[in-house]
Amino acid sequence: MEEVLQLSLDFEPKSSSGYRGDFCYLTNSPESGIGKIVSSAEGKFTIEFSVSQTKKTVSENSTYLRILPGYPSSLRNVEEYSSLMNLALTAYELKLTHAFDKLSALSNSRTRLLPHQIESTYIVVNSLRPRFILADEVGLGKTIEAALVMKELIFRRGYKKVLIVAPSPLLVQWQQELKNKFNEDFKIVKRKNFHTDGEKNWRNFQHVITSIDFIKNPKYAEEILKTKWDIVIFDEAHRLRRDYHKITRAYLFAEKISKNANASCF
Repeated sequence: MEEVLQLSLDFEPKSSSGYRGDFCYLTNSPESGIGKIVSSAEGKFTIEFSVSQTKKTVSENSTYLRILPGYPSSLRNVEEYSSLMNLALTAYELKLTHAFDKLSALSNSRTRLLPHQIESTYIVVNSLRPRFILADEVGLGKTIEAALVMKELIFRRGYKKVLIVAPSPLLVQWQQELKNKFNEDFKIVKRKNFHTDGEKNWRNFQHVITSIDFIKNPKYAEEILKTKWDIVIFDEAHRLRRDYHKITRAYLFAEKISKNANASCF
C-alpha cells in the first residue's frame, strides 16, 4: 500500500496561552521579528527577540501576542520531503506577511500619492508572481505607480536586479524621478557603454534603464536576456504591440524576459 504523506499547512497561532520556550511574535511590533518566551511570572511573559536583541514583557492575555507552533527556519534543515517543507514554510511566511500587511514604500516616497496608485500597488505586491498592466489614463501617474510597486517588492521580497525599458526620450526622466522621489539609483545603458569593461560594465549594475530601440537589436537583446532579472518594467508598452500579423522584436523580447522575471509591470 502506497504511503501517503499529509503535510499540514495550518499555521494558525496556538490556542493555548504559551509556555517558556515557545516562539511567538507581536502583531503591534513586527519589526521585532520572532521572539522566544524566556520566563513567565505574575501573568506576564518575558520575550527575547534575537533579531532586535531586545526583551519585552507582555501580558499573557495580550491581544497582540501570537504563539507559534515552532520556529519556522528549522524546517529548512529537514532533508526528507524538503520541497514540501519549503512549501509549508512559504505558506507560513505568507500568513505572517498578511498579519503585518502594510505598504512600506508609502513612508519612503517623496511624492504625494493618489488613492488609485496606492490601491494598485497593494493589489500587485500581494500577488504571488506579479504580472500586471497598469492601464490608467494619461496623466494619472503610471510612472510613479510602477516605481511604487518596484520599491515595495524590493522591501518585501528582497529583490535586487531591476530592469526598466522605456522610450529613449524618457530615460533621463525615469532616472531622475526614481532618484528624487524614491532614492533609487539607476544606470542608463546605451550602445556606447554597453560593452564597457571593469566596474562600469553594465552587468555590475543592479538597477538598469534602457530604451525600447536598444533592445530591438538582437545582439543587445540576447545579452540582456541572459541576466536573471527580479523586476522588469516596460513604459509605453503599447509600442511593443504586434503589427498586424508581424511580431516585432521588441514584443518577443518583452515576452521572453517577463517569463523569466519574478515580477513584471507594463
